[in-house]
Amino acid sequence: MKFPQFALIVITLVLSTSTNAALLSRLGGLAYYDTDSDLTWLTDTRYAMTSGHISGGYMNWVDANAWVTGLEVAGVTGWRLPNGEAGCTWNCNGELDNMFYNIFEGTPDFIPILYPNENYKLFLNLNSTYWTSTRESCFCGNYHELIYFDYFFDFLTGAQANTNNFMAWTWAVHDGDVGAVPLPAAVWLFLSGFIGLVGIAKRKTY
Repeated sequence: MKFPQFALIVITLVLSTSTNAALLSRLGGLAYYDTDSDLTWLTDTRYAMTSGHISGGYMNWVDANAWVTGLEVAGVTGWRLPNGEAGCTWNCNGELDNMFYNIFEGTPDFIPILYPNENYKLFLNLNSTYWTSTRESCFCGNYHELIYFDYFFDFLTGAQANTNNFMAWTWAVHDGDVGAVPLPAAVWLFLSGFIGLVGIAKRKTY
């Protein structure tokens, strides 16, 4: 085996992860990182209630946004509501749709709440309706006033809907891997030295 090829193999092994699992435990079990969508979800889907923020856990869309934006879990900030897709009801491109159909392997006739798979069992307090971050507005009504329509996802039907007068639960999500650990400085030093040796070896072959 040529030296550059050997170096490439070593570097690949150092940088690669040791698992192909779709959901990885983070923050001491308080969250799970989805490697496919590059999102981290709180384990407790009704954390607003169990943390004591609000009795029952129900909030309107504005309050849900305010709470999740200011949320801090194990020192991690930057949480948000899951994205939805405006104007869509079934099989949408929302992040809760992905959770329902792909991660939980649900269908409208085979809902995860009744038929939970192993991924579903990782999360706590899952219920029916959760807010998305998606909002629409229109000048409508009797006096053509500005009305907002906020989208939520229903885990009992696998569908999105919107409303201008509703209370739902709030499931916090975070972009990226909140538990990602950077490589130690010693590893980067080793890799940079290794790459330098590769360059020297290549020059000697010419």
